[in-house]
Amino acid sequence: MSTGTPDHATPAGLPLVTELGRAVHRCRVAVSARVVAVSRPSSGDRAPSGFRCVLDDGTGQVDLLFLGRDHIPGLVVGAHCQVEGTARMERGRLTVWNPLYELKPTDPDPRG
Repeated sequence: MSTGTPDHATPAGLPLVTELGRAVHRCRVAVSARVVAVSRPSSGDRAPSGFRCVLDDGTGQVDLLFLGRDHIPGLVVGAHCQVEGTARMERGRLTVWNPLYELKPTDPDPRG
């Protein structure tokens, strides 16, 4: 990850980044990215319980954690979405808990 140079700041003064490759702990992210992995809660895991998915915007990745949920309709591998939330480092990974999100239309497959 880079130094986290913000694109601009939020009203609360947190840095706001629009590329995951520039995101750091405690910055606000507002990105458009594709879901590349999903996982559901496991009873034996000591991590916070919830639906987790990984987004990739081509510059970096972020884990999204939806506490208390075992799935989010539409957030599946390959889905495209716009996400906003405050990032934090958790177990060495950039993570946003309970982000705002909006599903976007997926690009049609150019292969037909």
